[in-house]
This record gives sequence, C-alpha cells and structure tokens, in this order.
Amino acid sequence: MAAIEWILLAAVMFASWWLLGPTHKGAPRAPFAYVLYLLATDHSNLWMRIYRKYGPVAVVRVPMFRDVTLVMGSESSPAYHSSKTLDVDKGAKIILGDFMPSPKVEAGVAIIPRMTAKMMSSPTFMQDADKFSRDLLRESPWDSEQVDDLFHEIWHLVFRLIMEIFWGIEGEDRDWFINNFRDVDPELLMQKPRAFYDRRGVVAETQRNFERWAAKLEPILAKQTSDRDAGRPVKGHMVWVAEEFCRTEDGIIDTYSVMYQVWGLIMVSLINTYANLAWILTRVAADPSLAENTLQEQRTIYGAEERRDSFETFVLSSKDLNEMRYVERTITENLRIAGETFASFRLAETDIAFSGHNITTGSFLVFPHSTLNKNPDLHPDPLKYNPDRSVPFSGADGGKNQTTPKMVKFGEGGLHSNFNMPVWGVGRHPCTGAKFAITIIKIISSIIIRKYDLQLVEGTWPKMPVFSLGVAKPTNKVGIKLKRRSNDA
Repeated sequence: MAAIEWILLAAVMFASWWLLGPTHKGAPRAPFAYVLYLLATDHSNLWMRIYRKYGPVAVVRVPMFRDVTLVMGSESSPAYHSSKTLDVDKGAKIILGDFMPSPKVEAGVAIIPRMTAKMMSSPTFMQDADKFSRDLLRESPWDSEQVDDLFHEIWHLVFRLIMEIFWGIEGEDRDWFINNFRDVDPELLMQKPRAFYDRRGVVAETQRNFERWAAKLEPILAKQTSDRDAGRPVKGHMVWVAEEFCRTEDGIIDTYSVMYQVWGLIMVSLINTYANLAWILTRVAADPSLAENTLQEQRTIYGAEERRDSFETFVLSSKDLNEMRYVERTITENLRIAGETFASFRLAETDIAFSGHNITTGSFLVFPHSTLNKNPDLHPDPLKYNPDRSVPFSGADGGKNQTTPKMVKFGEGGLHSNFNMPVWGVGRHPCTGAKFAITIIKIISSIIIRKYDLQLVEGTWPKMPVFSLGVAKPTNKVGIKLKRRSNDA
C-alpha cells in the first residue's frame, strides 16, 4: 500500500509541476522534476550537482508547498549564516510548524542551551551519566557477544538517559514516552505520503498526541513538585524548568508548555546524538586503525593522572573530556559525511542579495550543508573518512568581511568559527544541543571502547537513506560483535 501511495504522490507532484510552470524572476530555477530525478538516481550528490549546475543561488518550486530559494557554497556561507535579517525560527517553522506543539508560553529554542548548561553543571552529572550508561550496558544485548541492531540500541540508551537524568522520569512512565515518541517525531511524520495528500489529518492527529503527552506529564510534574516541597529528593530538572520557563502571565505553570520543553530537549538532544554515536562505533568496529587510535587516546588520558580505578572502570572528568580531541575529530568528520541532508532554514525578513541575486522579503531560504561538506574544493576526496583532514578557514567579521583563508584542523578554533564547516551549525545559530551531544558521545563511546574490542558484523555496513533529517539513519540493521577487553590498560 505504501508503494502505491508514493507512486500516486509522485504523479500528483509531477502533474503540479507541469501545470504551474516557472514564474520566478532573477535567480535561475532548478526544475522540480530535476530534483526528483537526482533523488532517485544520485541522492548522495543531489545538492552538489545542483550547486555545480546552477551556481550559488537557485529556486525550486515545490508543488503543494512553495518556492524554495537554495543558497549554496562557500561564497555564500558567511553572509547567509551571519545575516541578522534571516530568521531561523520562522524558517524552521515553515518546515516543522504543523508538527510542533503550540504552547501558551513560548520560550523558544534559545533556552535549551540554558537548560542543558544548568543540568550538566550538576556536580554529580558526570558520575550519574557514567553509572547510568554502565548499568544499561549490563543489560541485553550488551551483556552478550553481539548487538544485532546498533542504531536502535543506542537510540534507546540515549533516550533513557535524557528521560531519567534530565527529567527524572523512570520506569513505566519513561517507557510510555519512549514507545509513543514516533507519534510526535517530525522526521517520521514528514516522510509519510499521507503528510502530503492529507496533511490536515496528520497534523490533527499529531496535535492530539501532544495533548496526550501533556496529560501524561501532568501527574509526574505534580508528584515531583510535591516531593520537592516536602524536602524529599527529586531526580532531574523538570520542576526547575516548569517554574523558570513555563509560567503564564498569571503566574500559573502551564503543563502543556512543560511538555513542549520536554519534547524540544528530546528533539535537539536525541535525534543526531544517538545517530552520530552509533556511526562512530560502527566506524571503529569496521576500521582497525581508527579503533587503535581511539583506544590509544583513552590510554593516554588514563595514564596522565593517578587513578584509583582500573582502565575500564575509571570515570571521566571534565578535564578528561577536553583531552578527547581525536574523538572530537571523529565526530566532526562523521557529521560532515553522514549529515548529507543537513540544511539551514531561514525566512527573509527584508530584501537581501546573495552573489548578485536579489531575494525578496518573505522568501523561504535553504542552505544545504553538503555544498560545503562534500565540496571537493574544500575537501579533497570528500567521501573518504579522515578525522585528520584539514579545511580552508572562512570567518566573518560582524557578518560582513571574510577573513584571509587559512588551514585549521577539525575540532579546533571553537565549534562555530569556520563558515566552511557547518557541522554543528555556524554563525548566529549554532546547534543548541551541541554541548550535550558532544559530552554524551564522549562519555558513552569512551566506556564502550574501553570495555570492548568492536568488530562489524559482515554485510551490515549502514545503507544510506534517501531522506533523513540531520545525521543519516541507516535503512538496515547494523551489527557489531563485542569482545571483552582485559582490565590491563
């Protein structure tokens, strides 16, 4: 049935394209039919081929949606990503708006870094995250000799960590949110054919599911608040978030707005964190030299200080995390390759020009990151995974002046300083969940790498999907074999 739906949808979209015809003036138009052709025949190189064919600015008319202005390449990145007149929130809502909650108290994504900073500044955070991860790794399938579906297991591990450590939601309540996340996951909802021909119906269902989430959360929040007021210990930070960010003008805490913050933190902290972590473990399992380099870094960190615990069991400190520079480069390089569908969305609030093309107020703009990340002018042999590669540096001074190019290593100079490297976001709108993601990936990968010698199960290398928001999630099950190491460092 799904295949028939997709065929019917494609027929409608093709018909719409032929009937509407091009009307845009100025920037060259990339026919929607050409985009569909590339999706079907060469989706990994879709954006680079459009960039090479049409230049740094092109317009695609998407039937049943709107005109999309593509801004591409290193010549456009500094101006685009540092502009004050391109609104990121409004741009994102054009894509996700119908599949997002509509809270009474709209604190926005800007509070997420404040939330994560507060949560991660807890003096017990490192110990809590370490213990939690180790406890889960004692459960099936990690207690066996093989994990048959690595990406699923890592998704489940990171989801549980977020719910328990950040929100204090455990047991059956935690499992309820995990099991019902698919009903409010925009990435899955937007890929349903029905989201195109019956968008109103899908949106209505999604909004009802958000109401179910809020209703489920209400007694949990009430119990945590009661425990806090009675002086009993409370796990997580949901009460603080509710009181700090979710009060109406009348001073009343709106549970739906609390649900929005819970959902929002899951979105920015789970989707790409788990996928990137699973990719790193897959690459380590498939590449002996990469495995040796990551293990050697852990040995160096362990040996730099006197430790009471063994190599396998010692708990990373904040200083240790900062020393994991090679792992940082493996993360960044993986994002460059596996994040082929990453894009920056904006809405033009004033008229603006890119590369000589005028963009009018109200235009919807998309910057495909792969026109940088897979650009051979910036990355020789761009499909090769190489954590030690370098890339020309491009900065912006006040959003106007490009600095003299120089070479930098991945992971150096800050997360967002290089406009040729948008893997964690860049310019005015860096990734709000980056700090959490890097920390969790480092903690869990360190524990697993110190505990196991990983080997990829033959024939299970990840198969890239045609579409994925952010880091690619494989269409197949990826298996790894687990061989326990000795305690000897």
